[in-house]
Amino acid sequence: MAAENKFAGEDVAEDTGAAQGINPVAVEKLQSAAERKARKAMQKKGLEQVTGINSVTIIRKNAPMFSFSSPDVYRNATSDTWIVFGEPRIDNLGKMMRPRAQQSARASASAAQVPAPAAIDEPVDAAPASFIDDEAVAATTTSEDSVDESGLENKDIELVMAQANCTRAKAVAALKNSSNDLISAIMELTG
Repeated sequence: MAAENKFAGEDVAEDTGAAQGINPVAVEKLQSAAERKARKAMQKKGLEQVTGINSVTIIRKNAPMFSFSSPDVYRNATSDTWIVFGEPRIDNLGKMMRPRAQQSARASASAAQVPAPAAIDEPVDAAPASFIDDEAVAATTTSEDSVDESGLENKDIELVMAQANCTRAKAVAALKNSSNDLISAIMELTG
């Protein structure tokens, strides 16, 4: 069975050790020549072995999470440098975060079922005249065909529209305000 699963990792080492009459714990602690050499160099450099550590987890932003179970840890006495020997295992942070995401989804779903107050359900026409912005109403009523694009190139307008995610009329107005400067127009619309 161990010969069939040649690349199965730990299982092969344990099966092989048990089949040959070797203690599986001793097989697990076997070190390669490079690892023995590295450990010897660590001790020569003055690194001291830290005992009593059961597991080490290395978490980096936007990177996989590594965990070591029963590692050998060395520490530099003069600085905050740690060296970890052991078999790394990549933990899927997504699996660990999935239950939290499900709980937050349930909480947001229950919050969505709360009835809205009556004031929110009133029509917009019932708003007082002091809250209505005349410029905003005028801007929404102008049609895109009536926008004066003289002095502007079509590709510049389309580029500003794509980058700022806005209408053609807003892109033309921003280009005219910035004297055909693309960067200033995009910054005006997005900032």
